Amino acid sequence: MGLTRRRRPHLAILAVAVGIMILSLAGVLIANAAGVVPTALQIPPWKIPPPSMAPPGPALHPTWPIPVFTAGPEGPCVNPGFTLPTGIVATHQGPFATQSFEITTMWRGWVGTDLISVYAGATSRDGQASPDLAAVRMYEENENASHCGYDENLLGDYTLTGNKLLTITAVSGTVMSLKANDGTTVMFNLQTKSFH
Repeated sequence: MGLTRRRRPHLAILAVAVGIMILSLAGVLIANAAGVVPTALQIPPWKIPPPSMAPPGPALHPTWPIPVFTAGPEGPCVNPGFTLPTGIVATHQGPFATQSFEITTMWRGWVGTDLISVYAGATSRDGQASPDLAAVRMYEENENASHCGYDENLLGDYTLTGNKLLTITAVSGTVMSLKANDGTTVMFNLQTKSFH
């Protein structure tokens, strides 16, 4: 009998420990199923915003939110929750060949009710030579047919004679400030599409 009594406390402790483990596991499974706190592994990569490549500053922070589309008539989007970055971005890539237009910076934001993208840099005078004429290239971003993103429609190239390259430095309302290669600051009106 002495041996039987010694085993009972150990069995009771073992039973309590197993019960605690089962309850803990059930709690974790319920919390994960409910999505209470997503872990890094639960967030799809396309929902994680890319880090800004532009240096911090008040003019570089977006002021207008971009709408998010999660489903279209054809069904769910490939990248639900995808949003376009807004504000000034230091980039050398655009929706066109870089042989005809050299990009220094781009800006995306709202001008009235239109979502506009502006690429600053230089264009070639004849489309064949290397870019050497200061210019901005404007696109209007339109919601695509699947309601899952945007298509860019070219509005035009706007050149500034006497300079070879432009860089966007700030945007206030409908006026964009650009720095020319000679160090001067020029203004571009986003509504009238003209330098002044």
